[in-house]
Amino acid sequence: ATLSSETCVESPCSQDFQTTLGDVNKTHTMASAFGTGSVLHATVGQISCPDANEAWDGNSTVTCIRGKPTADFSTCVPGCMPDYDALVLIGPSNVTVNPDYRLSNGSSYTKNCTDLGVKYSLTMEVTCNLGVVLVDHSCSVACDATAPVQDYMDGQWWTVTPEELLPNGTVAHTQACPTGFSGNMDLECHMGVSIVTQADKHCIPLDCPVNLTGVLELENKTMDVRISAAFNHNDSMTTVSCGDVNSAWTGSIQVQCKYGQLAGDYSDCKAIPCPAGYTEEVVVGWSTLWYNSNANVAAPREMAHWETWTADCSLINEEFVGDVEMTCYGGTFRSNAAGCVQQEVGCRPTGQGLNVTFTFLGNYSYALRPLQAVAAGETFALDCSDFTDNEFVGTGVTATCHDMGGVSADTSMCSPASCVKGQTVNISHGNLIVVGTLSESLVHNGVEEQQCQDVDEALRGTVPMACRLGKIVPDMSGCEIFCLPSRPSQVLLGGVINDVAPPEILADGLGLWTDCGYVMSGFNDSALMTCVGGYIEVNTSMCSPMPCPRNSPVAITLYDITTVLNSTKFLASGADEEYNCSHVNADYAGMGIVHCLHNALRPDTSTCECKAQSCSNVTCSASQTFFVELSGVQVVEKAGQDVPSLTAASFLCNSVVAGHDGNLDVYCKGGVLKPDISDCQPKGCNTSMFAKAVVGGVQTDVFPLKELVHNESFLGPVCSTLHPGYEGVMHAYCWLGEVVADASTCAPLPCEDELRTLTIGGLGVEVSLNGSQLGTTSPIESGWEVTASCDALDANLGGLFTLSCYAGTFTFNPDHCTLSKCSTPASASGQIGNSVKVLDLGSDINHGETETFSCSSISTSYSGTGRLVCVGGELLAETSECKCATSSCSSSGCASTLGAIASKGEAINVVGPSRSMTTDQSSSLSCEEVLPGHVGEVQGTCRSGIYGVDVSKCQA
Repeated sequence: ATLSSETCVESPCSQDFQTTLGDVNKTHTMASAFGTGSVLHATVGQISCPDANEAWDGNSTVTCIRGKPTADFSTCVPGCMPDYDALVLIGPSNVTVNPDYRLSNGSSYTKNCTDLGVKYSLTMEVTCNLGVVLVDHSCSVACDATAPVQDYMDGQWWTVTPEELLPNGTVAHTQACPTGFSGNMDLECHMGVSIVTQADKHCIPLDCPVNLTGVLELENKTMDVRISAAFNHNDSMTTVSCGDVNSAWTGSIQVQCKYGQLAGDYSDCKAIPCPAGYTEEVVVGWSTLWYNSNANVAAPREMAHWETWTADCSLINEEFVGDVEMTCYGGTFRSNAAGCVQQEVGCRPTGQGLNVTFTFLGNYSYALRPLQAVAAGETFALDCSDFTDNEFVGTGVTATCHDMGGVSADTSMCSPASCVKGQTVNISHGNLIVVGTLSESLVHNGVEEQQCQDVDEALRGTVPMACRLGKIVPDMSGCEIFCLPSRPSQVLLGGVINDVAPPEILADGLGLWTDCGYVMSGFNDSALMTCVGGYIEVNTSMCSPMPCPRNSPVAITLYDITTVLNSTKFLASGADEEYNCSHVNADYAGMGIVHCLHNALRPDTSTCECKAQSCSNVTCSASQTFFVELSGVQVVEKAGQDVPSLTAASFLCNSVVAGHDGNLDVYCKGGVLKPDISDCQPKGCNTSMFAKAVVGGVQTDVFPLKELVHNESFLGPVCSTLHPGYEGVMHAYCWLGEVVADASTCAPLPCEDELRTLTIGGLGVEVSLNGSQLGTTSPIESGWEVTASCDALDANLGGLFTLSCYAGTFTFNPDHCTLSKCSTPASASGQIGNSVKVLDLGSDINHGETETFSCSSISTSYSGTGRLVCVGGELLAETSECKCATSSCSSSGCASTLGAIASKGEAINVVGPSRSMTTDQSSSLSCEEVLPGHVGEVQGTCRSGIYGVDVSKCQA
């Protein structure tokens, strides 16, 4: 068959169609373009350009081409919408300008510059050109706070901000200089740019007035400072330790006056590094030292402030992996264990365990762990004592190990351990270490009271021995300590360690002066003996060795002749004098020596030589003596045995002069003993030796850190680590094989001035504990004490207070201070029988003074005069002198609210009966209740509604 193209025709257009103009896509209907829903090929229609994109102007044609409408937008031109903008430089900055409404291409309008903000003025011309906004402006720009200017003053740049809106132009505005300056300056505005007029600038840096305060800041730590005098700008006033502001820093801060404020120069401040090997406790997981879950992690080298390093978590807790981050901060370090991750290892004896708390007259907590490793899900058995350090008893605890070391257990069968008869406890009280023994068995929290003297003979008072979980806990607070003549202390004097005890029982803290000769013969002046914690401390700083006067006798023996010679001159202790041996025995020649030490003469005959046949081969007898001086200690020792001529007797050096090693050979030649001390050496001290020392009642053992030779010294503990009220470092040394500690280098701190607030008689009183005001120095030296009138603290107070200072701490007892005055307006309730009236004070009265009132003012049945009494600032009414004047009151009783005056010496009070009384009834009270500080009995009597007391039997 044959096809003919003459039968084919182009398709018509009948479907809605889309157009794209600019960046807008839009769908149109056939009717909107062609006026009908279907048109033939090549039919031409029309749509307006704004219908395709509202930003464009003009009309366009649409042609149906083979079933597809096609738009021709070549005749469309873009306009400018209100959201179109133009970036325009106006003054110092670019600003954005938008049309106020839609502009067609080529159109323009005049816009006010004020539309851009209050600092703009005049107008601008806005034009639309092919979709682009063009602006031609003549705007003027004023200056406001957003237009600051940098100005160079006093060697640096300062920011100056206009205080108000400045119009554009050359008109100057005067305003105050910047903060920190006095005076004024002129500013001009040039198209939004502020300019300081240098010719009219008169700014002077401010000085610092008296009592100005400021804040120093160092790495987010602050400290307030204040100056007590005025300073000029740039003056340096004082220095402050950097560490006072931030303890992580060292050096000094120079406090200066800068522009009327206090400022700090921190250039000398240096952050404290962490030294190599520095250690500190680090916690990973649970913190229980018993099971080594804490460890010390050392810095690998000196670390700078804020420098970090890491440590393996497993070195600190074996159940964790990862790293702990350490950071050096001011010489110490901080740890962050967030990177440590716990591993599943079951339950171990070092693990987290179960926290168990028992409540038996108190709360007691323990960590329950297995005695050996247990896998998760398994059970294990314990006795109560296994995980409570024997503080609880009981058997049959069954526990289960859970994931990550968790433990569950039933501990209901556990009960507190008891204490048994004969059980002992080591007690440290003062410097005494004693043993206490129970005389009967006790349950948990049971108490046995014993006499302190039964615990140790140096104690007096009573001591409760409590049983706490199977352990004896003594309360020694009721035991007073005494130093006994039977308990000596060791005191080094004259190179000799002497045993010294008090001549009589001495209470702890008390002292007595004694002759230095009591400590060691041959010394004069006085020594202070003080009882400290049960042992004597002796201050021998005033002791000096006594000399040997001229003509002092000394007996000297050579062979078989003893002669008494006299010194020919005054000899100071440590000096010596020669004598002719022939003056003792004519058979001998040479010069001997007499030594003076501590007021005693000691002869040395070793240099005398026999010159006669009669003595040349004689034996030295056991009673003969020889002189030895070792390490400054002199002795004259008997031979103790016969020594044949030209032979020697051997002694241990330590037996002749204690504290020496080696052997001492004593040779006999011509009847004279001649010692050879060349082998004698003073003993040293090793690290296992120690001395006991006491600082502020706290006893410590002082050990050398290395081996020491005789007389070698070392530094002991820092005094404040033993007692916070002491300063200094304890000195110690090795002396002839014994460690000797010198606690006198620890000095008690003085007491700094202190303010305290007291409430006395309902009045809050702030008192100053100030040495200068109390008749001594400020700060107050340790050991000072005073009993003084309370008016020294506050003019409104009476009575006496006691104040003492010991080791930086005040002991202050104001219990006997009372308000010294009752001031108007004040009132008190007065009662007679059953009648009560409030009585007003007419004028101020002091403590102990009275003001009278008429008894009839309370009840017309009574006559006489009552009194308002001021007692410690409290106004009280007393009616003991009132008389019943009518028969209506003769049988009246006395209510417990009645008052009667009681006075004895300076003590005064107003008291009432302890209960209601009938007339002619009497009762007894203790004097201590009525007049504190008195003993005896008070008789109180009720007669016809009037209560009175008889204090004649009270004694102070």
